[in-house]
Amino acid sequence: MGYRRDLSTGAGAINRIITPSTDFLVEEVRIHLESDGATTDESFVTSIGALSGEVFDAVFDSKKLIGAADYSWLPGFDPEYNWIDRWECESATPPMIFGETVPNLQDATFDRSVAQASQGASSYKFTKAIEAGTVSYVYFVDAVSAADMHGTLAGGKYILSGWVYIPAGGILGTEIYIRLADNDGGGFVTIESAATNNYDAWQFITVAKILQGDAAGVFAGLRTAGTAAINEIFYIDNVKLIGPRSAKPQLGRRGDSIKIAWPNSEAIEYGLEVIWQAA
Repeated sequence: MGYRRDLSTGAGAINRIITPSTDFLVEEVRIHLESDGATTDESFVTSIGALSGEVFDAVFDSKKLIGAADYSWLPGFDPEYNWIDRWECESATPPMIFGETVPNLQDATFDRSVAQASQGASSYKFTKAIEAGTVSYVYFVDAVSAADMHGTLAGGKYILSGWVYIPAGGILGTEIYIRLADNDGGGFVTIESAATNNYDAWQFITVAKILQGDAAGVFAGLRTAGTAAINEIFYIDNVKLIGPRSAKPQLGRRGDSIKIAWPNSEAIEYGLEVIWQAA
């Protein structure tokens, strides 16, 4: 059926509800504003909801609008999305890429602990579970596979980070690595960054990687050096994997509504265009 457009104009607060008569895919939301000068910070909220529940919820931050401004949003696309669910390390389920709940462990254990926390009540404790001479790993994905991107986008830049606490008298900071890797069919290409020898204090560690354009597999995680002894530990908190997520049209079911709202009560002119097509 191609694209269908809803065009609206008005003044003051925006509270627009569009209800397609068929299943639909939202492609884009465009808003044009013109004002003599708004004096408060306001935000737009765009959502699909009703029969199928909330599918997406996006915020346009309008700031203090003076003059004219255009906003365009592709549902589902976020260039700085945090891929790690439960990143605060407060849940009994480990921090992992969204949709995954059981981390891939290799000669290590990974458990929630209230012994240390950089914020909140807890962090996750990495324990090396093998004698010196063998490397141990914790991955924030359920499987390390050359054919699983875990939702990330080939060609995108991703930044993995966390806060690490290393108790004195055990594992060295330089024996702890944060790592990102991708695989384009020729083996995993890994970028790592080591912690520093700073003990009994929280330190920030991070690593960045631009994924290969034809990458088909990705992993993100931690490792210890083989020189670390069995049962040596460290803690990690506030784990994030920041990078783009796919710009896929968002699905709504017949009877659902596309809702666009902006609460500003001052005099303002707007134009609204919502582009969707039948699913």
